[in-house]
Amino acid sequence: MTSSTGGKTTLSSASTFSYVSSDPTVASIDASTGLLTAHQEGGPVTISINGDINGIHAGDTTVLISSAELVALSLEPSNLQARVGIPVNLTITKYYSDGTEILDLSGLTWTSRDPSIGTVASQTGTFTPLSEGTTILRVTDNSSSHIYDISSVEVLEPVLQSFEIRFEDSANNHLVIDETSSLKAIGTWSDGSTRDITYFVNWSTSPEIAATITHKGKVTATQLGELTISAEIPNLPIQSLVTRVVSPVTQFVISNPAITLSISGEASILIEDQNGNDIRDIVNYRSSDESIATVTDNGLVQAVGLGRAEITISLGDLEGTVTLSVPTNVSVCDSINSTANDTNGACLKVTSTSNNALLFTASPSIPAVRALKFKEHSFIDVRAPGQGVPDTFYAVFSKSPVNNVERYCSYLGQVSFLKRTTWRLPKVDELVAFYTDRGPLGDNFNWPYPANFGYRALNSSKVLDINTGVLKTDNDLNSRLVSCVAAY
Repeated sequence: MTSSTGGKTTLSSASTFSYVSSDPTVASIDASTGLLTAHQEGGPVTISINGDINGIHAGDTTVLISSAELVALSLEPSNLQARVGIPVNLTITKYYSDGTEILDLSGLTWTSRDPSIGTVASQTGTFTPLSEGTTILRVTDNSSSHIYDISSVEVLEPVLQSFEIRFEDSANNHLVIDETSSLKAIGTWSDGSTRDITYFVNWSTSPEIAATITHKGKVTATQLGELTISAEIPNLPIQSLVTRVVSPVTQFVISNPAITLSISGEASILIEDQNGNDIRDIVNYRSSDESIATVTDNGLVQAVGLGRAEITISLGDLEGTVTLSVPTNVSVCDSINSTANDTNGACLKVTSTSNNALLFTASPSIPAVRALKFKEHSFIDVRAPGQGVPDTFYAVFSKSPVNNVERYCSYLGQVSFLKRTTWRLPKVDELVAFYTDRGPLGDNFNWPYPANFGYRALNSSKVLDINTGVLKTDNDLNSRLVSCVAAY
């Protein structure tokens, strides 16, 4: 870096650096702002740059102080033309009165006379073309405040940089023999814009005798099997897509409309047309819940979460569904009607009515809720041993604002707990009848019943103390226990 005597240059305004000059008599520098002041000819002077965190050394720069003055600047590249959207890195050569020429960007500030045509980074000189037209690039010498109009820049229209081809109908990925389908070519320009260039590419097919294609991208297949469609435009890579030519499909049959998998398990949907042809790779698939099941373009289903999801299969006006079930592996604690104190495990305590008509679950333990992967859980408390029996840790559920108890019971059905899909929150009279039938559920079957907590009921302002049979007013909207009911 070269500076004139009396000149001032700011190295950096970053607050994370501090500066030290090796010879302040020749060139001094403000330790915090980086403002360099030249006092007399001489040098080289080393400017040490340190980070302000623990004084870590960041680097050095060398300064020569000359009485020569900056007399001219020249831009590289000169006679600049640029395309909209394609940045250009510029450099400057400085010419001094003593004949010195230096390639140097320091001590300069860049501007564009017309920022609507293009902008220039004030410190780095990177020019970004924005629209067609002409602008003047200006450079200010910070030491003298002299302004140089150094170049006129002509910004040309955006240039086509790439393109892709696809079926006009995004749901279509195949051809039907003797029927005509439309393809499109979409170009991307240097400014990021896209345009339809279907009529401007050269279309072709391979094998050539297997189909005809017009300059408008209209293709008609004449042979069954695989077909490659290509599009070409000068100076850009050829774009191709591989498709399949099939006979008309008037109906399809799904061989496995119900699939059960464990988490991470996979299965292929088996689907054939009216002639028994495998058409898995030409139909379209959609999962109703991708947090439970994902499906590929050729019908490979993967279970990614517990629950049930519908896979919709469509081809034109034809449609079918596959139900994927991913059941929980959480089981009943010991056995139905067990009286053991075991609700701290990753299992659910289940008790039946004496006539074996209904099944009721006890409020779950924390390990059970986690094993069930109940994602809507907003149980807000964990009761420690000593608050009711059994002496264990269990979840207390919220009612407001998500009505979490109903969600939990519905979720048990979604994950097919105990191979049942109809779990629901019981009505208050069902809870009372269950207590009347089985007696104190805490004492008789070791259900959790902490003091002042009751079991919720559907659409009721009452909760039931399942060890005394007392109905209490549900004043606490944030923490209650939950039992779910299903047919035996």
